[in-house]
Amino acid sequence: MITSAVDAGSLCWQGDVLVETGRGIAYIEHWHRDDGAPRLPVAAVALREANDHTAAAMLRVGAAFMFARDRAMVAACRQTLGEYVAEAPTLPQARQLVDCEISFGDVLPGRFQITASTLPYRIGDVLDPHFMRGQLITMDRAQNSTAMTRRWEITDGEGDLEALAAVQLDCA
Repeated sequence: MITSAVDAGSLCWQGDVLVETGRGIAYIEHWHRDDGAPRLPVAAVALREANDHTAAAMLRVGAAFMFARDRAMVAACRQTLGEYVAEAPTLPQARQLVDCEISFGDVLPGRFQITASTLPYRIGDVLDPHFMRGQLITMDRAQNSTAMTRRWEITDGEGDLEALAAVQLDCA
């Protein structure tokens, strides 16, 4: 079903169950904790790319991580994303509109391995987060699939931020 409604929800705890209730779309989801999964270390950061101010967020709980990156191109809220893409004057501009990422993965010795992503070509990639000169550096892929790095300013954070680095490389 295609809709212009925003898939956003509100969260609340009901006992040990996290309940998500849709705001723009009517839905309800029940999230149950995996008691066998490690809960530590835990950390989360809000990020802003140093060059183009793209927003992102990264979190880690135990041996799992998630990374989400907004698109660099900002679209006005007058149309749906599908309408913007259909009206894009060029293929590269259409690609920019859908160039955002939500990736999930496993924290393994020395690397953060992406196991699921909204960008299928990122599955199997290594995020490789590390700190350098006060920034969080991650690996990414350009639209032509070549490897590239992104430099992120940390705008907010909580928890054990050192746990967000695959390898400690902080050079002052």
